[in-house]
Amino acid sequence: MDKQEELDALAILIHDLRKYKKLTLAQLAQKIERSVGFLSQVERGLSRPTVADLTAISHALDVPTTYFYSLSKPKAVAWVTRPNERRTVYYANGITDILVSPSMQGAFSILDSLLEPGANSGEQTMSDRAEQAGYVLEGHLTLWVEGEADAVTLGPGDSFHLASFAHCRYGNLTDLRPACCGSTTKAHQGASPVKSHSSTLLAEVRTFRQNHPDVRYVDLIALDIPGRFYGKRYPVEMLEKVAAGSPLKLPQNAVLLGAQGGLFKIGDYCFHDATPTPTAAWCPARSSR
Repeated sequence: MDKQEELDALAILIHDLRKYKKLTLAQLAQKIERSVGFLSQVERGLSRPTVADLTAISHALDVPTTYFYSLSKPKAVAWVTRPNERRTVYYANGITDILVSPSMQGAFSILDSLLEPGANSGEQTMSDRAEQAGYVLEGHLTLWVEGEADAVTLGPGDSFHLASFAHCRYGNLTDLRPACCGSTTKAHQGASPVKSHSSTLLAEVRTFRQNHPDVRYVDLIALDIPGRFYGKRYPVEMLEKVAAGSPLKLPQNAVLLGAQGGLFKIGDYCFHDATPTPTAAWCPARSSR
């Protein structure tokens, strides 16, 4: 894809997600503190959002920022990416982010960020639900972190690690072009990371698959607040992806009930392939083969 095609794909993701969340342009614009006209241009592929803009949009629409890298490209090897297979987002103000990770289904995602001379993430500080870490390969990267008296400039070989929801902004104040490779650890939309919960669920799922290698399908049962059960049947391979954070989508008012009694908040998930089936029938575990 060229830059315009990438911009058009990003515009579609934002527009469709806003519609899915049942927000008007005016409502979303108010949430991100930008004009309706600007947001309309972004959704039509006429304007590029800054890093801060896209972070604000992701928060307003209740998804991780990495959601907007979800446009997949065909890969020869599922766990390897080549330069021509990677999803790229071109921001306003001279910043380009390339998704280096083969997928976003693991505990973290790796980005290759390129900052042109004078590039910056935006005038406003941004706060991401994910932990942010980076390693400067070349040039210089300046970070402004809320609570710190002075900005910090990093050079080649320097690294940083910011906690979830840290307020910051960054830029390249030099005439050099730094390339910063950052690892983004997925975190929950609340104050504490999801990792402690999802890792427990993932371990339980892997144990289940080892103990029951002949099981081909699983019935996913969800209970909403009024006490109604919803269910979907999925290939067992998808169960591990869900436990690792894959964007399987479930009703927002539901929780996941682990086989050993643990409760897991749904967060950003909802059914991605169809609406849930209400009043799902209970089935013994071995009947889902």
